[in-house]
Formats: sequence, structure tokens, C-alpha cells
Amino acid sequence: MRLIEYLELKDKVRKELSSLIPENRKRIVERDSHAKRKPIGCGLTIHVGYGCTNRCLYCYIQDMDLSFTSVTSNPLTGLELVYALTLNPYFVPGKLGTFLAFGSITEPFHKVNVSKTLDYMKCIKKYLGNPIQFSTKMYIDLELAKKIRDAAGRNVSPLVSIVTIKMADRLEPNAPPPHLRLETIRNLRKVGLKPQLFMRPVIPTITDVEADTIISLAKSYGSVSIVIGGFRITNRIINRLKEIYPIDRILIYAKRLPHGKEQIPLNIIHVRRKILEKARKFNLTCHLHACCACAYTHSVPCWNLCWLKNGCTHCNNECWSKQPKITEEDVREVLEHLNVKCKNITITEREIVLRIKSKRSPRELPVILSTLTKRKVKILK
Repeated sequence: MRLIEYLELKDKVRKELSSLIPENRKRIVERDSHAKRKPIGCGLTIHVGYGCTNRCLYCYIQDMDLSFTSVTSNPLTGLELVYALTLNPYFVPGKLGTFLAFGSITEPFHKVNVSKTLDYMKCIKKYLGNPIQFSTKMYIDLELAKKIRDAAGRNVSPLVSIVTIKMADRLEPNAPPPHLRLETIRNLRKVGLKPQLFMRPVIPTITDVEADTIISLAKSYGSVSIVIGGFRITNRIINRLKEIYPIDRILIYAKRLPHGKEQIPLNIIHVRRKILEKARKFNLTCHLHACCACAYTHSVPCWNLCWLKNGCTHCNNECWSKQPKITEEDVREVLEHLNVKCKNITITEREIVLRIKSKRSPRELPVILSTLTKRKVKILK
């Protein structure tokens, strides 16, 4: 498939859905964040709802002005969500396109969100074909596991969150207990999916101390790999945690205290890598980022180019071997589609360097080209 065909697919789907959605609804879709947001490390986050009632002490959604006591479903239908994505200038459809991640600001399988999540997944699969990933703490029975498989496809990337067993009732007061999440792993595996243990956030002196137990249990229930993530703190999170935990054990990893609602990542890469080494002893495939897990289950290169950065764990997906072969003509077709005039193009296995004629280029250009070519993009004037 030529690079330009991905953008042509985007135009085709946008045109098709435009004729199916009433004008008054299209105006609502155009204002929706899915039509505008730039992807982050895990991809473009899909918001099936807003808020979460699990009330995990380490959660940051309250600092994003989202509720800890209720969940509100996204008003967009599945068709409208897909239409919004085709309006997003940063979004690239298709198997080698933008990763789509469910579960960032709400629980996708909370009872309020289940039908919406399945609808979104089904429509994404039908019209776009992008890699889909979700993270969850909910109990998923066999019936729901089958519905997820049928809606999202067998390559969907399921992340099941467990960061502690001993302190789960205190750190995650309203979430289903870890033993039910282990059953979720088992049920997802039974229907042919590849569930993965999502160890995020890694809470120093809690998660790392329990790592052997958690990893052993997750593998015995059917986890095929593990994602060992980071931890971001806010003032609200600090105040919650210090009520039940010696907070200095966490703050020693912070470069500084957060201001206002600011989120500060902890410098715990060495802690995460120690857990990674433990996981390897259990013969589990290991990732340090959710995007890598998504690439692994879909057998595509990581959209975030982790193998070109320090975050690669050299798993057997071998992203570098799946990098698309491209020519200068491929790139020029994309540039012409985006109305960008270019003087010259240099292509290597790691990078594309463009020297453009225009004073300005579309701000989405580096993201689109990087997604399509799986290379870093440098633009020179």
C-alpha cells in the first residue's frame, strides 16, 4: 500500500460519513476534541466517557477537572467518532496508522461506558482499521470478552492494570480487586486475545516489592507480556497518598514538587528496569511503554518509534524489521496532498529530512510523515 493511499482512505471515509451525519450533528463533531487533538506517546486517546468511580489514590483525572464520583458517556456515536478522527489533521488511518488508546480518562468497561466502547471499536475496525488498545481494571466475563474480540478484532491490545495486591483495597478503594482482574486476563485469553499485565503506575517500594508475585500470578492466568510504566504525581495525589503511605519514599524521585494542577513524572526508570529484569526471568515479553505493547499485539512497527529511542526493550516484534520501504516519490505524493512544496528530500532508515520551499509548513506534517514512514522527520527551511 502506497503512503498516499492512507490519506486517500481518510478522505474517502470522511466523504462517506459526511453524507450519513446530519448537519447539526456535524457541527458538534467538528468541535469535539477527537477532531483536533495531537496524538501522545500511546497514540490518540479515545474518550468513550469522562470521569471514573474507581477513585484510585494515584489517579490524575481530578486534576483535569474530571469527576471521581460519576461517569458521563461521550455523546458522539461510533460513526460520529470515526468522522471526527477523519477531520483530525494529525490522524492517519489504517494498520500502519495512528494507534488508538482507550482508557486514559475513564474506565472503558465501566457499566456506563461498555456499549459506547464496543460501538467505537466496531466502527473504527469497519471504517479505519487502526491498531486499537485498551486499559482496564474491570472484571470482564467471557461474554464481554467475546464482544470485545468481535468489535475490535483479534489483534486488539488489552492491558489489565495491577500495581499492587497487598495495598489494593487502600490505593484503589472502588476498583474491582486484583483477583477479579486476573480472571479478566484469563477470560480474554480464552477467547483468543493477548492480554497483557499493565503495571502502571509503578509506585516505588510498593509495586517493585510485589513485582515477583504480581508477574507470576499474571502469567499463570494467561498474560502474554507486561508493560512497566511510569508514575506522574500532582499535589492532589501527594495529599491522598501521604494519608496512608510514607510520601518521602515517592518524593525522592521527583525533580521538584508540582505547581497547581501540574503533573510531574517521577525519575524511576531504574526501578522499572529492575522489574523488567524480574519479568524476563518469567519468560514474559516486556515493554516500557504502552505503544510498544500495541505494536507487539498488532505485529506492526511502534508508531512512537521507541526502537529509535531509549525506550526499546528489543522484544521479538522487532519493529525495525517491519519499517516500510519508501521512495522519494512516496514522500513527494504525500507532500503534494498536503500542499507542501519541497526542494529536496533525504531518506535514511532512521530519518527523513525535508528542505521545503514554503515559509511555513502544516504543523501536522512531521506527525503524518513520521506515522506513515516510521522514521523521524526533520524539516529545514
